[in-house]
Amino acid sequence: GSVRGLTTAAGMWMITAVGLAVGAGYFIPAILVAIFSLFSLYVLRYIKPLFRRDVYTSLTLVSDDVGGQLKRIEKVMEKYPFSTIQFVSFDRKLDQGVITFKISLLSREDVEWRELTHDLTQLPGVREIALDEGTVP
Repeated sequence: GSVRGLTTAAGMWMITAVGLAVGAGYFIPAILVAIFSLFSLYVLRYIKPLFRRDVYTSLTLVSDDVGGQLKRIEKVMEKYPFSTIQFVSFDRKLDQGVITFKISLLSREDVEWRELTHDLTQLPGVREIALDEGTVP
């Protein structure tokens, strides 16, 4: 669901470019790029929290095999506009009378999941709920 180490990788490429510029005798461009890079790394990090990012989450819900359960899940999800359903798959075990829904959600960062999961547990037949970091489609 997320990229890690991108800033470090970009910083290493930038330092390499500055080193090559200094080695080639381009001191002014190297100094300007170094100043711009330091500004980007140290000053802009304080602006980053102002921008929320999308988070992909995988919701697994295990329930008794009751009719219309997916519609009930979708109705609960409608109450929470911060999260939208991207994909639904399910696994029905006929011998056990259990159905497992795997729902891919697109949400905003810093979402409080407590209320949503509480409302989902109130649905008839719900046995288990799990949230995991999802994969980016």
